[in-house]
Amino acid sequence: MHSSKASIVNVLAEDKCIIVDNVPCQCDFVLPVGVKAIEWDIDAGGHLIFKNESQYHSVNANDVHKMDEFYDKYVEPYVRLYNKEQDRLRILSDKKNRCHDVNECRRKKKYEILEKYKIAVNDYLKDYTAEEIQLFPQLYEGACIYLIKDIDGSDKPYTNKEMFNVQLLTNIADTRNMKISDLANDIIDEYKKYINVVGQLIGQKQRYLDQLNSLGKDTTIKLINAIDIHYTVIW
Repeated sequence: MHSSKASIVNVLAEDKCIIVDNVPCQCDFVLPVGVKAIEWDIDAGGHLIFKNESQYHSVNANDVHKMDEFYDKYVEPYVRLYNKEQDRLRILSDKKNRCHDVNECRRKKKYEILEKYKIAVNDYLKDYTAEEIQLFPQLYEGACIYLIKDIDGSDKPYTNKEMFNVQLLTNIADTRNMKISDLANDIIDEYKKYINVVGQLIGQKQRYLDQLNSLGKDTTIKLINAIDIHYTVIW
């Protein structure tokens, strides 16, 4: 027998199933009129099983010519259909696995972007305490308000919020034995440095996320890994 032939094939109409070498596959097919199953064994012969049990057609494995004819007419078309469906399912499986791998790589890259951002923030802002960072906007506002009134010589009363911020500034200056104006100028300078650092780091983080998000669903692991995460600050 020809070596390219499948060894064992069962085609079952009722189950819409083709079994090749003991591996089943659901397929959409139609058997010849009146036939409910096809059985093929390269060593035992071929059989057509009819819905009408009184009908029966078989070929003996020893009859090479009839076995070839039987295979070509009744078996090979379903083996081709089987192989086509198996290829389709394999492609779907590969796409699913690839999608999982790509999505996992994308998740890890996003995690890397955010974690390196946190490390960069902690590194560049290590000289500031969490409390100072939290109070920076209020101190900056208090410093600006104080200097404006000091320069203008305005006697316009502070709002409650302005009063709170200026008082915070005053308390710090008194404790450090500094002029309020000197402290105000120092705070404004420090706040500008702080905003410069934070703005650059946030911008870089968002740029990396934008690059990652711009890679569509058909992207590759290579393209994702090509996003090199490195945070820097220009003073």
